[in-house]
Parts: sequence; C-alpha cells; structure tokens
Amino acid sequence: MKVLVIGSGGREHAISYALVKSPKVTELHALPGNPGISKIGKCVPGSVEDLQGINLTSNDIVIGIAASGRTPYVIGGIEYAKTIGAKTSCITTSSGSVLASMVDFPIEAVTGAEVINGSTRMKSGTAQKLICNMISTSCFIKMGKVYENMMIDLQATNEKLVARSLGIISELTGYSKEIAIEKLNEYGSVKKVLISYFTGCEDIQKIEAALEKVNGNIRKAIKEVGE
Repeated sequence: MKVLVIGSGGREHAISYALVKSPKVTELHALPGNPGISKIGKCVPGSVEDLQGINLTSNDIVIGIAASGRTPYVIGGIEYAKTIGAKTSCITTSSGSVLASMVDFPIEAVTGAEVINGSTRMKSGTAQKLICNMISTSCFIKMGKVYENMMIDLQATNEKLVARSLGIISELTGYSKEIAIEKLNEYGSVKKVLISYFTGCEDIQKIEAALEKVNGNIRKAIKEVGE
C-alpha cells in the first residue's frame, strides 16, 4: 500500500507519515504542487499526470491538501486516483469545497480569514498540520506502536531516547532503573522487554517470531506469545 499526500503542503505534511513504518505502507510520496514529484528521500521527475509512473493502485490512499479546496493540481490528482479505484481523502480549511465533495473521506477544518491576507501559512497551515499529526498518530495506535498512552516502538539511538526507553519500561513494569537497563540490553527494544514482562516468556526468538507474524503489533504479539 502506498500513501500519497498531494498539494502545496504535501512535502511538509508527508513528514508525519514518513514516521509510520509498516509492512503495509511500502511507499510514501509527497506531491508538492509544482512540476516535480518529491518522494521522501528521492526526487522523481514528473507532474500529477505522472501518478501513473508511481503505479497507483486501488490498494493505495491519496490525501489532497488544499486550503481553498479548489486547487487544480490537487483536484486533478484526486480525479485520477478515483479512476484507479484508490481511496481518497482531503484536508481543506474551506467549507463546501469542490475537493471535499469529490473524496471518500473529506476533512474540513474551517479556520476563517488569515491574519495576513494572501497567505495560508498561519491558521490554515497550522490546522492542516495538526490534522496530519492526528491521522498519523491514529495509525500508530492501530498498528500497535502504542501501549496504554505510551509510544513504545521507539528506537533507542541516542542518549535522550535511551533515557525515554528506560522510563517507559520502568513505568509499565515497575522495574528499577538498573533492571530496566539490563532488560533493554538483553532484548534490544522496549517492545520486546514489555512482551517478555507481560507474558513471562524469556525466549527472544519466540518473541521476535511473534512480532514478525503480527507485523509488529505489540498487543497481538502478547496474545500470540501467551498462547
């Protein structure tokens, strides 16, 4: 499945979705509304018509971002997506727009007139970014990257994230800092430590196999290991 964010805010808002790493989301593209198509980490020449070059399919999702809800670039991309059978959505800050009437899942956050006329950087842009954050966070939850109210699928790649990982482990298990350090070193990730704690399983290979089977979803993995 590919997630495509198209529009003048596409490049910025796609950062939210770049954090959503899942076997089901194989590619993420941002089409920023100019003659180029920007893919996260790679530039690909083309325009909206070149969605065909990205091999858009009915399994994909296209999200159009346009403050006015009438940007030709975005509307053209959505029209093409619908002919393919892809799911479509939009994020606009105007009510009753053409774009909202076209898509399967319209999101309209009516923010009113901007403080500075002729720019949608402030109220509209901020609202759109907040909505993108909510969508991507909801994805994290559905994909099992959150346990209780904690993001547990983080990678402890620096001192700050190691400290955060240890804090999460201690909070959810009651382990002392010393034991949390020992467990994190042994299992290699917060998620695996928690699965071991909640199931009583100390077999790392079994835990890893369960995670692989359920695409990394911690709650499903806990059930899988516990059976």
